[in-house]
Formats: sequence, structure tokens, C-alpha cells
Amino acid sequence: MRNKQPLNIALLKTILLLAVFAVIYFGQVSHASAAVSACSDMLGIGMEKVTYAEYDTSSTDPMANIGDETPNVRLRGWLYFDATDFVYDAPVLIYNHGHNDERQEPCAIARYFVRKGFVVFAPLRRGHFADGLKSTGIHNDIYATKCMRSQSQAAGTSTPHLYCNSTYCRNSVACSDPDKKNAIELYYLKTQKLDIGYQISYIKNRVGIGRVDSKLADPDRISILGHSWGGAAVVFANESDFGQNVMIDISGAEMSWGQDFEAFWKPDLKAAMNDQKRPMYFLQPKNGRSLAPTKVLFGIAVDNEYRSQASIFPPAPCDEDPCDTSVDPDWKQAHENFIGWTSQVEIWGPSVIDFMNRYPR
Repeated sequence: MRNKQPLNIALLKTILLLAVFAVIYFGQVSHASAAVSACSDMLGIGMEKVTYAEYDTSSTDPMANIGDETPNVRLRGWLYFDATDFVYDAPVLIYNHGHNDERQEPCAIARYFVRKGFVVFAPLRRGHFADGLKSTGIHNDIYATKCMRSQSQAAGTSTPHLYCNSTYCRNSVACSDPDKKNAIELYYLKTQKLDIGYQISYIKNRVGIGRVDSKLADPDRISILGHSWGGAAVVFANESDFGQNVMIDISGAEMSWGQDFEAFWKPDLKAAMNDQKRPMYFLQPKNGRSLAPTKVLFGIAVDNEYRSQASIFPPAPCDEDPCDTSVDPDWKQAHENFIGWTSQVEIWGPSVIDFMNRYPR
């Protein structure tokens, strides 16, 4: 009988170790996988709704909620990962969305890059929301509109600090300037580099999936990809070194680079390009509304001898072919389908991965 006791103790220890392992593994993965993605064909891909910045601040903070929510800054997003294994020390792609306030999950980007070994983080910047998810702060359109008021009109409202010649509303541009609203939009978009800084800080500090003793991200391979207004936002963010290894601008500013808008889009982005911290990759489909942003901004990168790249891809499809990009809805469809269709991501995705791998920190 005495010979059996060590065996029982050893067996008990083994069972306890297996139980601990099961708690660590299944507890972590099932917790991270608790959210149900609205995307189809996500077999083996987990998704978690996360908060990447949360704090209390003054009501003048551009990320603050003007209601009664506490804390009054809460920025959120979707995190996608391989749900079939531990995930740690992984390359990360952070996707920054475009202009519209209501967003949907970036299914095609999540599917493609997670299956290529990446963690994909898709944050909502301030003032944006989705089904069951929202970030605090004022959306760009609302901010610009509030900044066009007189001080007397702003008085007594929930945002009395936002009026035409306020320091919060680019008062270096006269209220009489016909492009004042456009100037405010660019100013406010540029301040969203702070949001991107929070995104990187969150992902660098996030523990691994199933490996709480490790970090989720490889700190040398955290890449930021922005589309449309998000593409312009990453150009502004790249004036700061938040820990990113590269920035990817997809169709940034192409819908705003025309005669009606370029009074500030063009000079503000050109100025930002003269102080870029990390390598930049510009890409667009051939049938974008304007190829000028890619050509002009990449040209500045070349003049400054930055490590950079630019690519023009074949025309993106419309929802129904043929795609006539002289028709307003069609080029808008091409603009969105370039990043929204899996078949399109499979075309440009390999070049993005190559660029990200080429320039680790």
C-alpha cells in the first residue's frame, strides 16, 4: 500500500496540472471568442470586442462623450485572431476605417490577414459606431458643423467651446474663408493621430491569447493600414513614432482631392509628408475617383528619400458589372469594394504583407 501512495500523489499532481492548463487554454480562448462576428466564413477565427482607451477627462477632450457616460472616454473596436491555437508574439495589422460614422466589421481584411498568421485589430475612432459597439467623441462632420457657429450660438449648448474662431476650431483660418469647414475637417482628422497612438499602445500591452505570460504582438511588426479618410489619418499619424513599423495608405483622400475640397486636403497632407517617421506604402485601384493623392504624396516620399512604395492595381469591381466610374455610385462602390471584397484583398494583400515584412522596427 505504501508503494501506491506516491503514484496517487503523482497522478493527482498530473490531474491538477492538466486542470490548470485547461483553465488557461480554454478559459482564455473561449473568453476571447465570446463575441459572435457578423462576418461569414470565419471558421477558426476568433473575435473579441475590446476597449482600447478608457479614462475620464474634461468635456473639451475631442474623444470625450458629451453625455453622462462614465468614463467619458471609451474607444472600442474588434480584435480578430486564430482561434485554433495560442496566439502570442504575432505580427499585427491595425485597420483604420474611412469617413462614415456607422461602420461594419472589415470581414474581408480580417479573414485574409488572420489566415496569413496576423492578428487584426479594427478599432473605431472617436465618434464612430457599429451594431453593439461605439466609441465616444464627436464625429468629424458634427465637429466641423459645430465649429462653424458663432460664439453666441454655441453658448449654453453641450459644446460651448466649439465655435468659429475658437482655438479648438482652427482659428488661424478666418471664419470668412469659404474653405473654413474643409480646414476644420482636416484639423480634426489630424488630431485623430491620438486615437491611433492609443490603438498601438493597447495592442503592444495586450497579453497573448491563451498565453497570459506573453504579449500578443511582436513589437517589431505592428503595422497600420488606413483606407480613405483612414488612409489620410495614417499619413498624419506617421508624423509621430508610436511604435509602428510601417504605414499603409489605401485610397487615402481620393474622394476629397478634387477642386471642391483640395484647398486644405492637398496642402495639409503634403506638409505632413515632409515629416514621416516610418516607411509608407500607397496603393489604389486604377478606377479610384482620383489617383492624384497617391502620385503626389508618393512623389514627396521619393523626394525626401523615404523608404516607400506605391502601386496602382487593376480596376476594382462595382456591385454589378460593367463598372462605369464616371457615375457617382459606381466609383463609390469601387472605392469600398477594393477593401471590402475578399477577391480584391487577395490581389493587393500579398504586396502589403511583403512591405510589412520588409521593414520591421
